[in-house]
Amino acid sequence: MSQTKRIRIEQPGNPLCKIFHSNMEISEGIEIFDRPLRESSEAPLGRVGVLGTQLVREIIAMAGITSITVSPYSLNVFIGDAFDWDQCRVDAVVAVLKRVAFGAEPDDESVKVAAYLPLRQAPLKFNQEQASWYKDADVDDVN
Repeated sequence: MSQTKRIRIEQPGNPLCKIFHSNMEISEGIEIFDRPLRESSEAPLGRVGVLGTQLVREIIAMAGITSITVSPYSLNVFIGDAFDWDQCRVDAVVAVLKRVAFGAEPDDESVKVAAYLPLRQAPLKFNQEQASWYKDADVDDVN
């Protein structure tokens, strides 16, 4: 029985970043790459392997992408301040990840793609009289 191919898209606290998790190993190491790639990027590209190198080269070339952190099972992709994470950009990253990591076409539904928010606590409120932060008892932790 084969494993389900999966990509999960996480929106961390930084609105300029999205993390694309994969259940397929996409890198042989952990490295950070900034745009534009330079001659000094060649050694780190060699440490992430063939798949990691191809992913970095294709994604960093997309308009608005400023930085990528690649690790064995995820890509942290950052955009510039003047850009938005519109659906086209997310779709473009997912399409490259599907093709390079899974050998699948962008419309191939055998690769399951899902977005999620990481588990985090409910926001804190500030009490001006006591000059302290507190958790609102009426608000459960956000899931």
